[in-house]
Amino acid sequence: MSFSGVGDIRAEETNPGVVYKGASTILAANKYTDGLVIGRFARIASDGDLEVLDGSANPLIAGVVLRDLRGTLDADTYSKPLTQTVDYARQGLVTVAAVAGQTADLFDAIRVDNTAGADIGKARSDATGVLANAEFIKVVATNVWLIRLK
Repeated sequence: MSFSGVGDIRAEETNPGVVYKGASTILAANKYTDGLVIGRFARIASDGDLEVLDGSANPLIAGVVLRDLRGTLDADTYSKPLTQTVDYARQGLVTVAAVAGQTADLFDAIRVDNTAGADIGKARSDATGVLANAEFIKVVATNVWLIRLK
């Protein structure tokens, strides 16, 4: 039972990397690597930096990189020195970029693409990728899902 309706949400909530209604845990990282993509999962490196996933076997998933609503909604990556701090959702409802062609049912477990390439860090619903502590809620736009980070 996949959900495809957008419902009554604001336009910005159909973009990946936006915290949805309700309580969330949002953390800030001032140590991060350039190229973090908004709306994708990121990892915590051994030095404590927030980083793009790297294909390692057991990455420590930090959460979903959030869109800076004070900036432009069209920017999709963070880079220094333009941005000193990057916010990421650790828990709660958040929109996330999903791999094209993936479908999910309500409360399906979410995995994270951890293979080098254009989809790294995106959500998946099949058996490949790294298991995230998250579940599918609904589709909010093409290849954008609302998920709950547990």
